[in-house]
Amino acid sequence: MSTLNVGTANATTVNVGTGGIRFSDTTTMTTAPVTDIALNDINNVSAGSPSADQVLQWNGSAWVNADASGGIEVGTRAQRPSNPSGAMSNMRYNTTDDYLENYFYNGGEGSQTGWHAVGGRQMIAHRTVQESVGSIDIRWGQAATNTRQKYWGYEIHFSFFENNSNDTYWYLRWWDGQNNLSQGGNYYYNMELFASNDGNYGGNQNGSSQIYLNSWSSYRGAANGESHHSFTMWMHNCPHSSGGNYWSYHWNGGGAQVQEGGGGANITGGGGWNGGSSSPQNGSVFPIRGFRLYYNPSSRNVSQGINSNITVFGISGFEGEQFSNGYGDYN
Repeated sequence: MSTLNVGTANATTVNVGTGGIRFSDTTTMTTAPVTDIALNDINNVSAGSPSADQVLQWNGSAWVNADASGGIEVGTRAQRPSNPSGAMSNMRYNTTDDYLENYFYNGGEGSQTGWHAVGGRQMIAHRTVQESVGSIDIRWGQAATNTRQKYWGYEIHFSFFENNSNDTYWYLRWWDGQNNLSQGGNYYYNMELFASNDGNYGGNQNGSSQIYLNSWSSYRGAANGESHHSFTMWMHNCPHSSGGNYWSYHWNGGGAQVQEGGGGANITGGGGWNGGSSSPQNGSVFPIRGFRLYYNPSSRNVSQGINSNITVFGISGFEGEQFSNGYGDYN
């Protein structure tokens, strides 16, 4: 018998030969048994010739294969939407400045509208030290030449652990806009140290060749397991033709042990740096490319962990390249 026409067929087992069973829905014919159903064979799916990493997307009448979408916009500073609204995203990744940014709408409330970096600050350099060293260089900008300067405001964190002597101190010198290690008499500062054993010590140091981070007096680091010191420095420039060679700063710090200081000390200070040691890169603006941190004596080698942690942040809102007249542009 070649054809059996019935309304309903009930069977416990149906043995199907190589030709299979053919079903008709008046529009298409399907051969059974079916071991795999192609996605494109399902009603309301049209997903022919899909590519790797594509997804199914409803186009209003059928499910179709399409490239994955979503996420955030990525583009240069020049490609920023001027006033994002509606379906347009107000968050994007800025490839010119290398940070995530969002649009700030609070104009008319004493604030400035526009695109600003998310997070308030952006980490641009970081260094940990484990071995014994006399100095280290922290640099930012383009890796090979340090020719790119993005900020005129910085927040720098220093943490030192396990001093190597009862007479330890740290100081730094800036790398200027021409990649010279600025020395001479360009550093000015005032320092106050409040030690637990005798109150406070204050001093001025003008025209020095470096900035001390704890003290140039006898109030220096002690060598023991509790001799930790932490400092935070804020460094700012004026992106203006008549003041761009002057940088000002202030910092706070403290230590668990200070020589002759007993059980700890609080240190505050501030001052300025009078530009670079050679011609500025842009008008009379002297950018900072980084700094050299000195250990005196050399840091203590540690077999586990680290003896120093230094992190540099560029402060959002201080992106020099975005200021008018080019005085903040250190490229």
